[in-house]
Amino acid sequence: MEKLSKHRTFLMGFAALWVYWFHVVPENSFGVPLIDTVWHLLHTLGFCGVDMFLFVSGFGLAHSLAKNPVNSVGDYGRFVKKRLARLLPAFVMIATLIGYVDGWTVKQYLGRVTGLRQFFVNVYDFLWYVPCVMLFYLVTPFILKILNKIRFKALFTFAFCAVWIAAEVYLRGYIRADLYAVITRVAVYMVGLYAGTCAVAGKKVHPLVYVLCAAALLFGLYVQYGLHHFDSFAFLWSVPAVNAQVNLLIGPSLCMLLSLAADAVLKLCAKTKATDVIIKIPYGIVRFVGTISLEVYITQEWLFAKMRTSETLVSLYGSSLLLQQLATAVFTLMLSVVISFLSKKIIKKSLKS
Repeated sequence: MEKLSKHRTFLMGFAALWVYWFHVVPENSFGVPLIDTVWHLLHTLGFCGVDMFLFVSGFGLAHSLAKNPVNSVGDYGRFVKKRLARLLPAFVMIATLIGYVDGWTVKQYLGRVTGLRQFFVNVYDFLWYVPCVMLFYLVTPFILKILNKIRFKALFTFAFCAVWIAAEVYLRGYIRADLYAVITRVAVYMVGLYAGTCAVAGKKVHPLVYVLCAAALLFGLYVQYGLHHFDSFAFLWSVPAVNAQVNLLIGPSLCMLLSLAADAVLKLCAKTKATDVIIKIPYGIVRFVGTISLEVYITQEWLFAKMRTSETLVSLYGSSLLLQQLATAVFTLMLSVVISFLSKKIIKKSLKS
């Protein structure tokens, strides 16, 4: 688990860029069947970046709570304050900006910034991921208390995920369909918490685990491909949000394998200076995106929508798709950096008080 911990920021950056690709980058056609097929599959799977986020978040929180355990009401209050301080400043800033530009009513603004509209009207009403993560954070100390007392943690985690998925299937028709965007991510987050407890305990990753991760990843990709291309996979749609369910195999496995690959490549760079710059520059860029991953997530989709509809912005690049993409990337990066900078200032002051 040391590799996963070491490359956690890189994984967050990778997940953010994958989600960005899913939301912003068009599905290009290269005229080469194999390349087009792979591009289309990975593009349509971009929402799996959310599953990677949650897996890595669970992993990181298990570490954090091991260093600063919650053993009292006061400890829980400090934990919640710290989590709110990380999420709310950026979330409120972007909500205020979008609300002002798009002309929200006061009722809409308050409903969205508190997360009430997302949970009681429609999850996709506004940046569903932030209220989802906050909800997960609020219950994490209690889940870890239970998990840490269980001897066979792997078996418990597997059983929990199996029962949770079975409950999702059973409750289909009783729960709003849009809520499955949150519900399906519980199992992924739980696996992240389990991985974090293993890391805290100092457990080494057996090579067989990486083999199983590779098998799970390939099987998950095969199922995702089959859902879109094979009629014989139609029966799987009886499972609610099945394309999100499959990401339980893809998200954690991809994180494990990417951390292993990143570690191996960086070690190779240390021995071969000729490739040092070639590898470390893109790795560093992805890590940087990882430090502002929340801000990138909450700005990208709205900015892209403005790039397509604002006459002022469209005048910058005319009909050029390439310039549109570059402009979206530049504005997303600029706005994300500004929000991140202001958020850190607010966080620093709030945690001192």
